[in-house]
Amino acid sequence: MYEPIEPVRLSEVVVERLQQLVIGGQLKEGDRLPSEADLARQFGVSRTAIREAIRSLVEQGVVVVRQGSGTYVDRPDQRPLQRTLSWLARTQGAEGDKYLVELRQLLEPGVCALAAVRATEEDVAKMKEAAAEMKRAIKAADSTEIIVDADLRFHQLIGEASQNPLVGALLDSIADLLRMQRLHYSSVPGAPERAQRYHDEIAKIVALHKPDEAYHAMQAHLRQVMHDVEGAQRVMEGGEL
Repeated sequence: MYEPIEPVRLSEVVVERLQQLVIGGQLKEGDRLPSEADLARQFGVSRTAIREAIRSLVEQGVVVVRQGSGTYVDRPDQRPLQRTLSWLARTQGAEGDKYLVELRQLLEPGVCALAAVRATEEDVAKMKEAAAEMKRAIKAADSTEIIVDADLRFHQLIGEASQNPLVGALLDSIADLLRMQRLHYSSVPGAPERAQRYHDEIAKIVALHKPDEAYHAMQAHLRQVMHDVEGAQRVMEGGEL
């Protein structure tokens, strides 16, 4: 009936208090924390507890310590999620590329619909410019890397236009995987051109603020991507398209 109460370390209490200050917006990215001595005095704990709390927050990616300068609130870190997704995709072999497209099929049509509701004129202008940049790069026969970067930028801009920071973080976490995948399937004849035409269409629909049409346009685009990914795999296996 009565269970022992686990003792709570003071450093854990400090970690929680500082996390709440960041979550609540009292501490923002780039803000410098008070000195170790000042934090110990304000929280009424030892400097040892403060040092332990700061180490924990550094490990979590909440703060960064700059030698000779101080401790600062860090930008949200997607690297742990990025490493996990990258490892999982690579351990799946050839199927990893298909799983990545399936993830996008589940996520990006909804994101595109949300962008069609929330996009500003500036958001739309950036999308159209990214689509045009990709078109120019294809026409000029620029390097695959330049074409792929323009392709990635278009999709990242849709995430930004959704006005949901969690969406942006998730898309950022798979950006490196997407870059590698695009470099592979760009070898399929006509793949970049097909993707670019969809980008033009999607940008126009988002500009008209038609979420249902945006959803279906992104669905169609990702079906095309899956087809090209499968084609790239057949080429790599020595087969034909």
